[in-house]
Amino acid sequence: MAYEMNCQSIADEEVIERYVAGRLPAEVAEAFEAHYLTCEKCQAAIKLAAGIRAAGSRAAKPPRRLGIWIAAALAAAAGIALIVTRQSGIDPRLSRLGGVGQPPIYLGVPVRSEIGQADSLFERAMKSYSRRMYREAAEELRAALKAGADSTPTVFFLGASLLLSDQPVDAASVLEAVIKRGPTPYTEEARLLYAKALLRLGRAEEATRVLENVKGPDKPLSTHARALADSIAEFTRY
Repeated sequence: MAYEMNCQSIADEEVIERYVAGRLPAEVAEAFEAHYLTCEKCQAAIKLAAGIRAAGSRAAKPPRRLGIWIAAALAAAAGIALIVTRQSGIDPRLSRLGGVGQPPIYLGVPVRSEIGQADSLFERAMKSYSRRMYREAAEELRAALKAGADSTPTVFFLGASLLLSDQPVDAASVLEAVIKRGPTPYTEEARLLYAKALLRLGRAEEATRVLENVKGPDKPLSTHARALADSIAEFTRY
């Protein structure tokens, strides 16, 4: 199905709810990200939808009779998040640009003929990652590294897990290390995530420089990097 990314079609098809829940197909999520990076209305809607999940709501769509109460509660939660961001000295609009809509996909890595402790730890960590238990995954990936797991995929998914569990300082350090390893299948996606970590830290100029170097055959990745760089430029213009 072709999705035209405008606010009306997004609302009609419940794109935001499915996006926050991680249930959008990759191509739709990428098209939506390209739209919401420059749409304050959709950014606000994402914040509210995320608040619903953070508050523990399990329903895909809340009952209408609870709508007013939920809206008030989420507005308060969003206000708290805004205060925390402001206290850190980082503009919340810039921090939002560092959000990760579609987590990197784990497709598996070759394992040795004899599975050792490091391999087992890595596989356990990636099970946590696939369940979106990113903080647990980060701890398990650290343990896998200490045990001697294949370092490049382990370090990459450690950086991703740290960013997805709202630890941008550590994420930036780890993802930068992936990039410094030189060309690997993870390099370009590591650049994009590293730029997002920098944005979460308020380092817009550095993030832009990193995004300018996102290259390679993955067209959606490079397109997303350009769109994000354009959004940063728009932000810093004012």
